[in-house]
Amino acid sequence: MDHARACQVCHGVTVVYRCANAAYTDWSGLFPPITEGIIEDVASAGAKLVFCDNLYMYGTVSGSIKEDLCYKATGRKGSTRTQMAATVMETHKSGKVRVTIGRASDYFGLHSLVSQYLFRPVLAGEVVTVFGNPEINFSTFLTIKSNR
Repeated sequence: MDHARACQVCHGVTVVYRCANAAYTDWSGLFPPITEGIIEDVASAGAKLVFCDNLYMYGTVSGSIKEDLCYKATGRKGSTRTQMAATVMETHKSGKVRVTIGRASDYFGLHSLVSQYLFRPVLAGEVVTVFGNPEINFSTFLTIKSNR
């Protein structure tokens, strides 16, 4: 939200990855101005924007999540995410900034369970809590799943 600093950081870059986060309770108040600021800063740099997002805008989903899935958010957080996505895509459509949105669940975010019980303890040199079977080779699992 510091426009001067953001412009300085964006100067000369070709791609900006928007990975900013805020506490859940602050999403509706902070994310819209952060998004607008990032758009202006990226535009002033003539860069492209990769907008890292989550899945809140979809609301409750039964079935697959695909690019053409309609936004059906019912809560405040999902509505905020819907607004942010609409803002960046309008920016893209207008030609002001080339934008792509990457979406994933927030299991690995700063406030996630995985962060709380795995990443933070590892970084602090503490005991780690492991979910599931730690002997599973996930690269094999992902290869098997991706071939279906």
